[in-house]
Amino acid sequence: MKKILLWTAIAIPSFVFSQSQQQIDDALIILQKALQDEVNIRNDQAPGFVKPNDDLTFKEVYKKVFSTVVLGKTDAVANGSAFSYTQDNNKGTFSVNGIKTFKKFENTLFDGGLSIKSKDNSYAYYQKGKWSSDITIKFGVAIKLGGKKMYWNSKDNTEANKARSAYFEKEFQKYNQLSDVKKHITFDKIQLDSMKEELVASPSAIATKIMNAYGDTNDAAKPYHGYRISWINFNASYTNSSFAIVNDSVMVDAIQEKFSSVSKGTIESNYNFHLKDLNNFFIFQAYGRINRVSILDNVDLIDKKIKVSPIPVNDDYSLYYYNSDIGAATHFASYSDIHRPVVTVDYGFNFAFLKPFEQQLGINAKVNFTTPYGDNDYNFSRNYSVLFGPIIRLAKDKIFSAATFTINLGFENAKYTENAWDRFVVKASAAIPFNVFEKSK
Repeated sequence: MKKILLWTAIAIPSFVFSQSQQQIDDALIILQKALQDEVNIRNDQAPGFVKPNDDLTFKEVYKKVFSTVVLGKTDAVANGSAFSYTQDNNKGTFSVNGIKTFKKFENTLFDGGLSIKSKDNSYAYYQKGKWSSDITIKFGVAIKLGGKKMYWNSKDNTEANKARSAYFEKEFQKYNQLSDVKKHITFDKIQLDSMKEELVASPSAIATKIMNAYGDTNDAAKPYHGYRISWINFNASYTNSSFAIVNDSVMVDAIQEKFSSVSKGTIESNYNFHLKDLNNFFIFQAYGRINRVSILDNVDLIDKKIKVSPIPVNDDYSLYYYNSDIGAATHFASYSDIHRPVVTVDYGFNFAFLKPFEQQLGINAKVNFTTPYGDNDYNFSRNYSVLFGPIIRLAKDKIFSAATFTINLGFENAKYTENAWDRFVVKASAAIPFNVFEKSK
């Protein structure tokens, strides 16, 4: 009787261990099959092969898209994480913009930016108790409309599948050690028990974890080259714009407050389309913008020295400039009207096309139309801008840009009734994306 009990005492734990090992072995078979199936369906030589889903999210591609920075009408970075500098005949504009993404919103981007325009190249933005330049803050949201990965390469797919298979095999072997723990001492007992529990509980969950971990690497996207994506952006901005009247010291403080800046703002929506394949790189943006400006933004006043009359009338002063066409002063508004809002509407488009030297050289153009909206008490004129020139893209690699340089020449803020050559300008700009400083994986 004692022998039977002793045999039973020995046999029961052995039976329990056998059952547990059988569960482990069964789970390993399920895990191995799931991983092998993933490799098989990626084999483009197999019958019935279907390419992986080529839908593209903002989260996957936004760093690539916004690494090539093309500035809009305002010479500021409109989208993406980058900083830029633009210089024209008499002023410079520095701009910086950043983008934030959230896991729950893979197809939505939030961005904010700051731009500073120096009118005299002094770059003393605040001195003597007042702002001396135009300073703009902006915030916006971009929503993806469509996105596809572009060119499929069978050779790259085969190489990626080999890398995928090797990665899966390495991860599988970690759990395969559980099939014979006596021959392996890689993990301690606590780790082994945890792996056993995890494996037996859900081998398919482990397979998914391994697949997802591999999917986060660049190899998973190797067969695809390029992208096609479109989105719509909504943004608003606020500008504190400084100005100076040549002889405002003639004003009597008791009669009139002296102004040094005016508030401006914009509300904009724009449509964007980027296409990058093996040979061509095309960027397009169409936009509409409502602007709240001041009377001093009239194109007739560009480069004019604004003066104030020395004698007040009805407790106010008159603003004027010397008009060389008539050889006399032209009075255009009262000093107190400086803060009265004027509404204008901009609409236009920007595009860039790069092809030679592996898409590092191309052309870009900007076309803008401005028209006053509502009452036009200050004789604001409709005007247009047309700028074009070369664009140079320095490539960090085949996808990412390290910097973008443009030289634009053309006509800016030209009235329909005047000779456009009177508004001829040349602008040079340089833009560098923030991710140029990120270490390549």
